[in-house]
Amino acid sequence: MRGGTGLLKAQAICPAWGFYQYRLFVRRLREPVNGLDAIQRGELVHQVLEYFWQGRDSDYLKSLITSEGNQALRDVLDNIALRVLTKFSEQRAGSYSDSFIQLEQQRMVKLVEYWLCEVEAKRSHDFTVLAVEQERVLSLQNLLIRVKMDRIDQLSDGGALILMDYKTGRDVDFKSWASTRIREPQLPFYAAMVLQQEHVAAVVFAKVLFDKAGYAGVSSEDLLKGVQILGEDKSHYVLQSQTFPTWQDVMQHWQTSLNAIAAEIGAGAAAVKFEQEKHLDFCEVKPLLRLAERQMQFEHHQVGQPNQQAVGSKHGG
Repeated sequence: MRGGTGLLKAQAICPAWGFYQYRLFVRRLREPVNGLDAIQRGELVHQVLEYFWQGRDSDYLKSLITSEGNQALRDVLDNIALRVLTKFSEQRAGSYSDSFIQLEQQRMVKLVEYWLCEVEAKRSHDFTVLAVEQERVLSLQNLLIRVKMDRIDQLSDGGALILMDYKTGRDVDFKSWASTRIREPQLPFYAAMVLQQEHVAAVVFAKVLFDKAGYAGVSSEDLLKGVQILGEDKSHYVLQSQTFPTWQDVMQHWQTSLNAIAAEIGAGAAAVKFEQEKHLDFCEVKPLLRLAERQMQFEHHQVGQPNQQAVGSKHGG
């Protein structure tokens, strides 16, 4: 089997999801939208940031932000956004009008400018962008896992690496990074598998949006605002020091967890089994899981058993 970390994600959330989508190649029909959907807009923002940071560093960003305003930065982003959108339209037979492209260009420039000025420019450590949109393929338990990392930064003062995955939506979930079934495996896979010989010091989501923009993730030291630091045991922190006393323990946990999920795929595990139904919100094969029918069967089974404690249908076979 081949697949990106989406295969590991689907299997970790619900084995039947992974089986239907990646072994039987089931896909849902796409619904047409007027203009661009959220996924396309997110991909375009990724491309603008890719072109902006390619071969650049924090000094480059600072040079474009002056006391006289951000016009130099805005000019650079305008050119990049226009190039990205023009190529996007050409790949679709020029289906987008000039006025539509202009509106999307303004929207993207405004968002990326806000992100760069309010978040990136205020980082406490200077950095160089070592790689953008880097693709790698790694064998894991006889699976070929393809992964693309949005960005890898290297700190200027120590050489430590920061792995970054852009998110343009509000849903950012890294709570499962401490569990045996990692629901967002891309960053842990890259850190613990692809770069296991490197000094990865932080693994974060970059929330590129106007509302609550910033970083979310975990770090071995204080590098980025808003990121949970290993060893600081606050009640809401994902990686507690009792379970993960060292950063190496975190990497080892990720390796063990991802290998176990890969072995499960190899063994053909395909049960409808999940922790919470909300984790299936973006499942393309959800109708095949027959959740409503399972709930009806469960309720029917409960009839005549008033003393039996009710449990959810999440452990369907």
